[in-house]
Amino acid sequence: MREFVTGRADWMGPEATESDDWIHTLSDSEISEIDEVLRKCIADDVTIDVLTKEMFPVPGLTGLFDEVWSGLEEGRGIFLIRGLPTETYTKAELRLIYWGLGLHLGTAVSQSKRGDLLGDVRDLGTPLDGPKFRGYTSPGELTYHSDAADVTGLLCLRP
Repeated sequence: MREFVTGRADWMGPEATESDDWIHTLSDSEISEIDEVLRKCIADDVTIDVLTKEMFPVPGLTGLFDEVWSGLEEGRGIFLIRGLPTETYTKAELRLIYWGLGLHLGTAVSQSKRGDLLGDVRDLGTPLDGPKFRGYTSPGELTYHSDAADVTGLLCLRP
């Protein structure tokens, strides 16, 4: 398969560790800006099903979003944002943050036939086959695969 990929996107796992040009650690000011807009959303009772990019303004992250897109489109095809203090937020707050930031990077699509906006990757005991099967909610192994989207984002809470 490697012969079909060229340029900076032609890499294997160990090669990614040779550079950190695909990693951004959030600064204190970026985290403060995210926290401030989150608090406003909470005060306004905003939920992810109605949240828009305009409702989650983070102008101080515009350069980061440009960097992410450049890395995805012209770079390695992956990008990692680190440093969000996940332990200081509730799960609902983290969902708002994740959704709000994601709206600056693309158009959200459903995660399943059920219309899930966000899917938690964890074992919920979903059967390994049949119409209700969802790999990310089953005890089965998640093998390498491609999702039907241009960009897929993940927020890791417990590695």
